[in-house]
Formats: sequence, structure tokens, C-alpha cells
Amino acid sequence: MMNLQQQKIAIDQQAQKTKDEADKTASYERQKAADEETAKIRQEAEDEVSKIQYNAQR
Repeated sequence: MMNLQQQKIAIDQQAQKTKDEADKTASYERQKAADEETAKIRQEAEDEVSKIQYNAQR
């Protein structure tokens, strides 16, 4: 009986470790996507500013 309890504990620990790793990966992926979107928006804004400055000089 003790062996089954030990196995259950080991399985529960591994399941928690796997869940923690999955949560960490998901968080990383969300941050990466947010960073990419931020870079895209920043580039679009810089392009728009450049157009405005160019048109103002003409």
C-alpha cells in the first residue's frame, strides 16, 4: 500500500512540474507575441512620423 502512495506522490509531483513548465512556456509565448506587436506598432508610428516630417519639408 505504501508503494502506491509513493507512486501517487511522485506522479502528482511530476504533474505539477509539467504544469509549471507549461505555464512558464505559455507566459513566455504571450510576452513574445506582445513584444512583436509592440515592435510592429512602434515601427508603424515611426513610419508615419517620417512621412509627416517629409511632407512638412516639401
